[in-house]
Amino acid sequence: MLFEFILDKKSPLKSYESLYSILNDVEKCLKSNPVEAVLRARVAEERFINAILEINGIEIPDDLGMRKNLKLECTANKLNFLFEKGFINKTQLTYLNAVRRAGNIVANQKTEDENDIDANKVVEFLYEAIKIYVENFKEI
Repeated sequence: MLFEFILDKKSPLKSYESLYSILNDVEKCLKSNPVEAVLRARVAEERFINAILEINGIEIPDDLGMRKNLKLECTANKLNFLFEKGFINKTQLTYLNAVRRAGNIVANQKTEDENDIDANKVVEFLYEAIKIYVENFKEI
């Protein structure tokens, strides 16, 4: 499987089983249902972002006002926060924003016929962003 590397004993993501599970779903859907693969990639992206925040000891408050003050109220802002704090680099930010936008586009389409999104590219971007994180991870 494509995302097996996150289970490696040195991976900071090895204990995030729900992330690994959704990544496997993404890969399984890729050939049979590309639209579903993109939607699941968007969910996986959220889990990945939340894992990075958790690994770095950052809690997302339940209160929306507090989340807004911390700029953690939406995925785009969470990505910018991770970039500003140095938890992800510019390449990862670009890849993850592409995954986010593709997921949003697919989620808001009326029919699958309107889909101009390359699901393989979306999964590749997600893979690369996660791979970079695992390879460059340094414990705090």
